[in-house]
Amino acid sequence: MPFRPMLVALVLVFATPSVASAASYSVRPGPERATSTFRVTYEGSGRWRTTFHATPPNPGGKPDTNDARDSSTQRWDLTFRRSLVIPTCDPDPAACAAVTGPAGATGPSAVVGRIDHRHKDGLYRDLNRKVRCTVRTKAPRVRLPKPTVQVRYDAATARFAIGATDPVGGALGATPTVCPGQGDPIDRILDNYFQPGFSFAADWGPERWFTPAPVSIPAATFLRAARIAIPLHDTRANTPPRGCARANPRYERCTTRGDWSGRLVLTRTAG
Repeated sequence: MPFRPMLVALVLVFATPSVASAASYSVRPGPERATSTFRVTYEGSGRWRTTFHATPPNPGGKPDTNDARDSSTQRWDLTFRRSLVIPTCDPDPAACAAVTGPAGATGPSAVVGRIDHRHKDGLYRDLNRKVRCTVRTKAPRVRLPKPTVQVRYDAATARFAIGATDPVGGALGATPTVCPGQGDPIDRILDNYFQPGFSFAADWGPERWFTPAPVSIPAATFLRAARIAIPLHDTRANTPPRGCARANPRYERCTTRGDWSGRLVLTRTAG
């Protein structure tokens, strides 16, 4: 099971026009300051599983039978390189409107993918194949993307909205997508289906799946807090469609499911 903190979260999805209000966060009080500087960390884990079954027809013969039972787990424990600085917003809301969240982080993020594919050919038995393995994140040769903390101030409500982007995009980019020695792909089976947020539709995937529900928090809270803990988790709105948006529902079946949870922690520093 993935890490599931007991606290409830505060986050922002900037692609979503509204901000959720039914959310909470935990605050450890501290002396009030005119400006608060926070060290930001983000930790969490997730899991994903896809089951795909298809019987694509063969003209003049029996259909093929294709099966995939793939899954993955994801973990991250990141510290952002730059601090988050929150000034006093009254009487100068422009100072808060200019606040930006830190980008770039250090720390581990990793993906373990499990591939289990079987192809039974309806015409030629010698084309039957099985591919099964476990793949893991490797040390990247190039710089890969890390998440960012996005911050937006709403002067009308005197609240900040904060969000963290996909924490494992870089790890996925450094994870093999096929089994070692697989060679040619199996006919009409993808190399893998373990990608979090998997769907055949182009507008779904890890970036959307790891977007939490939007939330906001009063600006004054940041000036009185020594520590703010913000649990994050998956949402129904960013869960791929049932059936994986398969292209051939007449002879394809697909189920996919998963969950993730994390925690964004802001710890006030002496700066």
